[in-house]
Amino acid sequence: MSFLASIADFTGPQAVLKRPSPLEAAPLPGKRVQSRQGAGYNASSCCRTGSASLRRALTPLFDTLYGLRDRATAVVRRDGLLLLVRDRGFRRFSLPGGGVRRGESPEAAAIRELEEETGLQATSVTPLPQCRTNDVLNTYLVFLINARGELHIDPVELSEATWWDGKDGLPLFGYVRHVIARLHWPN
Repeated sequence: MSFLASIADFTGPQAVLKRPSPLEAAPLPGKRVQSRQGAGYNASSCCRTGSASLRRALTPLFDTLYGLRDRATAVVRRDGLLLLVRDRGFRRFSLPGGGVRRGESPEAAAIRELEEETGLQATSVTPLPQCRTNDVLNTYLVFLINARGELHIDPVELSEATWWDGKDGLPLFGYVRHVIARLHWPN
């Protein structure tokens, strides 16, 4: 059941807004995504119940609930290698990072996430605005971070971390391929 379908049946001003589970979550308006079953849908086509005016009226609600989330992303290089991590339950590798908390700067979020996930402490942070990118759910704010310390992954969040030479064919998320291309790495 889609989010709109769950509220389209109201009868009067006492409508109950039910937030959907992640499996029911509606996509951004007009953005095509793949469901877990592989069928493409968008916010306009996912709910066939209710009027068009109801869908138009609720579009801002979709943007608020399911809008792009800012994610701080760290590019950490050592001895010509790039640090990649693999989150639990995922096949593809990503760059260290995570969500920017309310009131937190993206730089602070990148530093915090790097230390939480890998145990590395940032010694310098440089924004990489040319690497900024987004996908259906996230806007990736990218920072070059010099870090010290030994690599120790958080086993609750990550299943693996590796210093990558860019030659092995690791499965990467699309945003990682974008960042690597923008950095012209490996040289």
